[in-house]
Amino acid sequence: MTWGISNFFKGPEKITIHKGLAIRYVFTCDRPYYELLHSYEMCVKRFKFAQQYINDLQCKIDSETLGKFMKQIKEKCNTGKLIDAWNLADEVEYRQTWLFEPDTLYRLASVMYFDLREDISDYDIEYNNNKITHWKKKDFLKFFLKNLTENSATFLNLSEEDSVGYLKELQEKLKKQKELISD
Repeated sequence: MTWGISNFFKGPEKITIHKGLAIRYVFTCDRPYYELLHSYEMCVKRFKFAQQYINDLQCKIDSETLGKFMKQIKEKCNTGKLIDAWNLADEVEYRQTWLFEPDTLYRLASVMYFDLREDISDYDIEYNNNKITHWKKKDFLKFFLKNLTENSATFLNLSEEDSVGYLKELQEKLKKQKELISD
């Protein structure tokens, strides 16, 4: 455990250095989470994941899901089910109207925010998937949207009720899309 005895008596907001890098406290979700004070100091191995997730966030679809859509479209075309293929293509196009894609936003947050037990010189997929699962249970999506995306102003101007409604609608749509591509 890298947290160390020297940090034991400090409050999370008082910890400003980790692994020789300047950090700042961001939030607590059963344990404190931090971010680098200077994001340009992120280690290359971890930065590659941040770069990929930012790209996925801008496209509103990750490469794995896009591949699944394309596979299903090709299968539908090969079997003469052109309407089904059209519907799948329509779903991919529909994603472009979304403000963001929730799972990718969680993945980006898992790169940007770390706890003191984490090795920030790299990106441990299993460790970060566990963080994401925990954050989802605690419903941190709106927090991450507010803190990680520059284009969230439109979303954040919605009333609390409308924001929650949008998030629920998006989650339902994602569930339906996952069912479509898992045929």
